[in-house]
Amino acid sequence: MGAFVNHLVNQPQKAIEKIIDFTWDYYIANPWFLKIVHSENQSKGVHYAKS
Repeated sequence: MGAFVNHLVNQPQKAIEKIIDFTWDYYIANPWFLKIVHSENQSKGVHYAKS
């Protein structure tokens, strides 16, 4: 993984694009995650604080 990370450090725009692509793909593949985040944001993290 070190070579991969070093490669991205030399190309910050590519690194940001990869992070955005990964995040977007994750949200599409896991819609439940956004629901949980939204719910916690609406309740100001009450449930998270209790866990």
